[in-house]
Amino acid sequence: MMMKVLIVEDEALTAMAMEEVLVDHGYEVVAIADDQVSAMKAAEVHSPDFAFVDINLAGGDSGILLAAQFKPLGIVVVFATGTCPGDEFNDVALGCIHKPTSKISLVSAARFVEASISSLPLPRPPQGMHLY
Repeated sequence: MMMKVLIVEDEALTAMAMEEVLVDHGYEVVAIADDQVSAMKAAEVHSPDFAFVDINLAGGDSGILLAAQFKPLGIVVVFATGTCPGDEFNDVALGCIHKPTSKISLVSAARFVEASISSLPLPRPPQGMHLY
C-alpha cells in the first residue's frame, strides 16, 4: 500500500521539489499546504500517514502547534526546517530534517517514518535526521 504524505511548506518551489522526489520514490503526496488552516483541512480530507512540516508557515503560523494538532489524528510528523527545534518537541514529532535537504535525505527520512509506522525493522536513522 502506498504511503500517503502531506507536505506543509510555505515556500512553493521547495514544496514542489519535495513532492517530485517523494512521488518518484513511490509515495502519494495527497496535498501541499502552506498554513495551519489549509493543512488541517487537507489532513481531515486525505488522512495522510505522515507529514513533513516546516516550522515557520505562511501568515506566521507555527508548524509546532500544527504537529500537536496532527497527533490525535494519528499523523506522524517530521519537521523539515532550517533550524530544528530542541528535544522538548519529542511528544509531537518523530524527528527533524534540515532544509535544504538532499533528495537522498528526504527519501531516507520517508523510508524511516514508513518503517516506524509499519512496525518494520527500523533502518539506521538517516544522516541529517534528528530523532526525538
